[in-house]
Amino acid sequence: MSLDAQTPDRRRAGQPQPFGLRPPVARRLLPAVGLLALGAFVGNAGASPLVNGDFGAGFNGWSGQVIACDDASCATETTTAVGSGAGQMPFASLPNNYGVVSGTATLTTSFATDLVYDVLLTQVFDVDSIISGASGLALDYVLGINLSNPTDIATAFLSTTDGALTVQLLPGTGRLDITAFAGREAQLTFGLTDFDGAADSLSIGGLVIEQVPVPATALLLLTGLGLVAHRRAQTPRPARTAC
Repeated sequence: MSLDAQTPDRRRAGQPQPFGLRPPVARRLLPAVGLLALGAFVGNAGASPLVNGDFGAGFNGWSGQVIACDDASCATETTTAVGSGAGQMPFASLPNNYGVVSGTATLTTSFATDLVYDVLLTQVFDVDSIISGASGLALDYVLGINLSNPTDIATAFLSTTDGALTVQLLPGTGRLDITAFAGREAQLTFGLTDFDGAADSLSIGGLVIEQVPVPATALLLLTGLGLVAHRRAQTPRPARTAC
């Protein structure tokens, strides 16, 4: 029997989006086990600004999750929370699924080796507020996706933890306008779901939130308008002649 034939039928139900990318779906946002342990989409009172977006400190500040079939029949499965918290398996214990090289994190499915078909990486954080002199916020990133089959699925998105806003990250070197997320609690989510048993991978790095400065032309225009208004205010008006 092929690995593909052993894949649970329930995983065949959904159809992937173009390029194998998938927007958030209910199974990823609220699985029966796992993401609740990560604090995802349930709020996090201890959230802080985005940390370790360049993965220079390994997976510090990030949480993960893997789902593996319990045996070759894949009739049942086990979900394992990954991270540094209580009850979580350390990232270092799953080298087949998580790795960092030169500031880039890589997620990999490993069904052929240890029956892991679903791998997730996430971080909940507070998005910066827009400072004076800036016109918005941008999220810079570098994303690579390698799927063994068009039916396999990669997930890459930023969402507010209340589910009100969601934007997808596309492969390549990107700059995403996240002005609408300013001052809100959000979550970055990256994941893979393997449908055919062959390994898939996703690489991510260079995650930085930057203030977008007001364009120089706009500053000149505003300055000019301010000077005109100031001069008008300082120019004495001619006295009115009584009729």
